[in-house]
Amino acid sequence: MTEGTDDRPQLGPRRIIERPRLTRLLDDSPARIKMLVAPAGYGKTTLARQWLRNAPQPVAWFTAAPSCVDVAALALGLHRAASTAHPGIGTALLERLPVTANPQVDVEILADMLVDDLGSWPDKRWIVIDDYHEIAGAAAPERLIEALLLSRPMSLLVLTRERPTWASARRILYGELFEVGREMLAMNDEEAGELLVSTDGATALLRAAGGWPAAIALAAISSSSPQGLPIASDLYHFFAEELYQRVDSKTRRGLWKIALVAPERSEVIAKMFGPDEARRTIDIGNQQGLLTCTSPTTIEIHPLLQLFLDEKLRQEPPEYSEPLVRDAVEYLVSCKRWDEAFDLISRFDLPQFIPGLVRASLQELLALGRVETLRRWVSRSGVAASDSALGLTAAELSFREGHYFASEVLAKTAAESLQKEPEIEMRSLIAAGRAAHAASRESEALAFYVRAKTVDALPELTRAAAMGDLVASIELELPEA
Repeated sequence: MTEGTDDRPQLGPRRIIERPRLTRLLDDSPARIKMLVAPAGYGKTTLARQWLRNAPQPVAWFTAAPSCVDVAALALGLHRAASTAHPGIGTALLERLPVTANPQVDVEILADMLVDDLGSWPDKRWIVIDDYHEIAGAAAPERLIEALLLSRPMSLLVLTRERPTWASARRILYGELFEVGREMLAMNDEEAGELLVSTDGATALLRAAGGWPAAIALAAISSSSPQGLPIASDLYHFFAEELYQRVDSKTRRGLWKIALVAPERSEVIAKMFGPDEARRTIDIGNQQGLLTCTSPTTIEIHPLLQLFLDEKLRQEPPEYSEPLVRDAVEYLVSCKRWDEAFDLISRFDLPQFIPGLVRASLQELLALGRVETLRRWVSRSGVAASDSALGLTAAELSFREGHYFASEVLAKTAAESLQKEPEIEMRSLIAAGRAAHAASRESEALAFYVRAKTVDALPELTRAAAMGDLVASIELELPEA
């Protein structure tokens, strides 16, 4: 880009409309817990933003992810969202999680601590949980949310494809909860008319779409008229395909990269692509309806379009697609976006990338108490026995479960791996020493700590090994202690 030009993406054709009939419904309901419940593409997130746009107090917005089946990840995410909207909340939860052996079991304790941390939270300040369906049906996360709601008055807006288990028909009937469902979220003729030019074809399309906003929005910027497509999902795929075919191969590659990492800021894309290519990709994607620029610096890709682009990338030969996915995983890991990296690995079924992710994230996730996340990753990899980092992770998990002998054996095996990574070797020896000490096997613990001190790794690990050596020597009443 030349100096003096505006390098911000230009806002594209209109694909979002105001929906006052729905915001009035939300305004008129006295329930402190409101839910927008419908499949993908019904405008739940957009409606929530419109309704809360003029909220008198900052809103805590949390988007759930597959990682939130780990109740520690869910609790941390809610805490961070709340602290962003209301600085100065407590830190009891943050202090408790690292020493919680099994957060999935201690749900009520964690809920109580989160409630205490939210002690100064105003009752009428909204908390939004977007994509709640990511935890719907998961026992521990849903118990955490329910315990939170039972512990104190709270204004909560839930956006989900599935109704929460705690949202019983009785609660809805008695007005404790207010639900806006699929039928109400579907576009009526008047709303669709703001996007579609009124023709007989548009009327037929609206009828076929069943009021599905996602299909109607794509149809509004498409130049094709489908024939013989009676269901909404076929309509959406038809229009997405038509828009996709409009762009050249270079732009498609750029759109794949964006879909893989889902950056929210245009400057992030500029760092990934270079400023000129970033602007070109964003502008074309936005004009063709494959990206949405909600502001001059904010980029969004609809989850349905992300799935569509994923599907297109999977149709490419592995020698073309896998390097793109690998680069995206490495980028996400470099940004410490651990959960998104694992989600990408899972989406494309590439478990060979899990060991590298675990190496990078292990210490941070352990410090956050996210043992369930690590357990799922190790299980998904299928190579824990042959990889030193995964072996060390398995040892740490066994220790937290009270299986000290198993932890010692796993850590010892990881330390003796042929991979010869000094940091992993030293951490494994210290973990083996800690497990042996917990099992009152002081001589074995001492031997592990002495071996750890001979490894050239991080200074803090050398100090930890020396401290373990000293404690074991005192326990054994050695003269040099």
